[in-house]
Amino acid sequence: PAAAEFKRVLDEEETGWQERADTLVAQAKDAGETPAAASLLAAAGELYMRFHPLTDEGENLLRKSLEMDPRQHRADVMLERLLRAANRKKELAAHFKRRIAAASIPQDQAAAHAAAGRLAEQGKRFDRALEHYREALTLAPSNERALLGIARLLGSRGEGGQVAKRYEAALRALKRGASEVPVLLA
Repeated sequence: PAAAEFKRVLDEEETGWQERADTLVAQAKDAGETPAAASLLAAAGELYMRFHPLTDEGENLLRKSLEMDPRQHRADVMLERLLRAANRKKELAAHFKRRIAAASIPQDQAAAHAAAGRLAEQGKRFDRALEHYREALTLAPSNERALLGIARLLGSRGEGGQVAKRYEAALRALKRGASEVPVLLA
C-alpha cells in the first residue's frame, strides 16, 4: 500500500510539472527583480532539471535566478550539479568564482574556495589549488576540506613537514582568534 501511494504521488508530480513551472515563472515575472522572484525561478528551474533535463530551459532559469539574487542557494547548488554532471569544468570554475564573490560570510567564502581548490586539483592545477585552500584556511581555519586538500597536495609532494606546519597553524589560529589567522597561516 505504501509503495502504491508513493507511485501515485510521483505520477501526479510528473503529470503537472510543466503547468507548475509555468505558474512559477509567471509569479516570478509578477514579483519583479526581487529575491522572491529569484526563489520562484530557482524552483521552476529545478522542475525543468528534474522532468525535462535535456533542454536548456532549466539552466537558463537557474542562471536568471542567480542574476537576480547571487545568494540564491537552491539555484546555486542546482547549477553546480548541472555543470558537474555535464563535465563543464571551465564554467564550474567561473561558477565558484561567482560564489566566492557573492558569499556574505567567511565560512561561505571558505567553502567556495575549498570547492574551487578541489576542482583545480582535479584539473592538475596544483599551485592554483593550494592558493584556494590557503585562502579558505585564512577565512575559516577549521575548514576540513581545505585542510585535507592541503594535506593531500603537500603530502603527495613529499612535504609532510609543511602539512604538519599548516595544521598546527590552523589550530593556533582557532585558539587565538580571527585577527591572528592571516599571520599564522601565511
